[in-house]
Amino acid sequence: MLFRIVTLVGLLAWAGVASAQSGKGGLPVGSKGDEPAEGGRFEEDWERIAYLDELENEILREQNLARTKPRRYASFLEELVRHFRGNLFERPGRIAIQTNEGARAVREAIAFLRDVDEVSPLSVSRGMSMGARDHVHEQGPTGQTGHVGSDRSQPWERINRYGQWQVGVAENISYGSDEARQVVMQLIVDDGVPGRGHRTTIFEPAYTVTGVDCGYHSRYEVMCVITYAGSYIEGGGDPGR
Repeated sequence: MLFRIVTLVGLLAWAGVASAQSGKGGLPVGSKGDEPAEGGRFEEDWERIAYLDELENEILREQNLARTKPRRYASFLEELVRHFRGNLFERPGRIAIQTNEGARAVREAIAFLRDVDEVSPLSVSRGMSMGARDHVHEQGPTGQTGHVGSDRSQPWERINRYGQWQVGVAENISYGSDEARQVVMQLIVDDGVPGRGHRTTIFEPAYTVTGVDCGYHSRYEVMCVITYAGSYIEGGGDPGR
């Protein structure tokens, strides 16, 4: 089993990504024989998932909009370019943010979105969302960051408390933004991350199911944990959200 951990500063907020995969020689393109995860596909006319709050629902929608209509999503990023002064990102009424790469990273993300193939929308999993919730509830009050829990748990272990991931698994974390589009754009731009691992995770066609949870963070005010898997078999667990 291969594990990968990356934690770096992003464009609009601190972000991290972790992933794992089964087998050897890279993540398989698809999976066979796994039961579908609970939830529905998020199209543009999607229905809200009752066990997720407003921000979490919006993040799911934004991810799937980016995956299914990347060239349209590029137009959202184009609006960011004009707010740069060197490496300083300044939006009216907002605190200025010192970025690593400035507008260059945004332009690179725009080029990526204009060229990348469309990817099928992600299904939503209750169990994977509960695994994300566990990390938010544990980490938020402490002000800590990163993917490893205080009990040394990894992302794939947390989602396995409520089911079983199949094929591959990954986790993105955003800190500091309570706007869904900003969260997803931040992860796509991936400022300061040489391998653009957050972006790669979002557009990985082998990932077909996702979970999300957002909550209070004592240092950055808000954090959002987004989990991904090739497939996921729901296994019960605490349904409370």
